[in-house]
Amino acid sequence: MTNNTPDHYKTKRGFDVFDVADAYNLSHRTAVALKYICRAGKKENNSEIDDYKKAIDCLDKQIKFLKEQ
Repeated sequence: MTNNTPDHYKTKRGFDVFDVADAYNLSHRTAVALKYICRAGKKENNSEIDDYKKAIDCLDKQIKFLKEQ
């Protein structure tokens, strides 16, 4: 786990969302979507809904990228 990872990116069990993304070899866009999902409602001054919308935007971009390949 990364030592300087903010708390809103860590789970109660101590998993770091970035380490999970690396373990699953996620694309950058998918990893960022996971980041937004995991932090939804936890980061100060960010609404849960806004984080989910950001995740959806990242996934939409990944879908578009895959369709263009």
